[in-house]
Amino acid sequence: MPLSTLTRGQHWSPMALGPLAWWYAHPQFLTLGVGAVVNEWRDRSGNGNTLTPPGAVNPTFNAAGWRTGVGAVDFDGATQFLSATSGSILAAMAGADAPFSALVTARIDASSDHGILEWSDVLLARSEWRTNNTPPEVLRYRRVDDAAGSVTVTGALDVGTVNGRLGISFPGTTVTTYRARDVDSAAAACNVGTCTFVTFQLGKTTVGQLDGVIAECIILPRAMTAAEWQRYVYYSIGEFG
Repeated sequence: MPLSTLTRGQHWSPMALGPLAWWYAHPQFLTLGVGAVVNEWRDRSGNGNTLTPPGAVNPTFNAAGWRTGVGAVDFDGATQFLSATSGSILAAMAGADAPFSALVTARIDASSDHGILEWSDVLLARSEWRTNNTPPEVLRYRRVDDAAGSVTVTGALDVGTVNGRLGISFPGTTVTTYRARDVDSAAAACNVGTCTFVTFQLGKTTVGQLDGVIAECIILPRAMTAAEWQRYVYYSIGEFG
C-alpha cells in the first residue's frame, strides 16, 4: 500500500489541514493480532487519538481491501467497530456548536443502514453520521443534544457500493455533506443545544454498523471549506486509487 506522503515526496498531505485525528490504514499505523485483527488503529496526526475495539469485536486489516496492493480496515456490518473514550477526539467536541469535519475514504459493500462515525454519551446526546438505505443509500447526519433536542439532515446522492470519498463539514449550526466531488447537502440547518459526549465510534452509530472498508479517516476540529474538500479528493485518488 502506498505511503506517498512518507516516501514519494508528495507536496500535500492531510497534515496541511491541521487534523485532530488521522487514521490511515497501513500496518505502520496498526497493531495487528492473529488473523490480521485490528487491536489498535493509531492516530497519524500526533494527537494520540488511538482507536481500539471494545471487547472481542475487532475489525480486520485486509491487505487488498481497497484494491490490489492497497489495504483497508474491513468492518463486518454486525459486531465490528473501533472506539475511543478519552482524548482530544472527545474534548474538542464538548459543549454547544463545537465545529468539526470528517473526510473519509471508504466503501460500502452491501446496501443497508450503515454507521460511519458517531460521538455519543450514555443517554441522549449524539453526533451521528451514517448512510440511510431508503433506497437509494444516502448520507444522513443527526445531532441530538443533552435535552433531547434533535435535528436530522438527509442528503440526496446515492453513495453506492464502490470505492469513494465522503465528507461532512459542521460549522456549528449548519451541516454540509459531500459525495466525491459533489455537494450533497449544502449548509442545511442543524442547530441544537449543549452536547456531552463520552465515546467516539468509527464504523458504528446507534442506527446501523458499517459493512465495508475504510482506507482513511480524518477529523478536523473546525469546518472545512469546499476547496479543502476538493483538494482532499484529489489527494485521496492519487494516494489510494
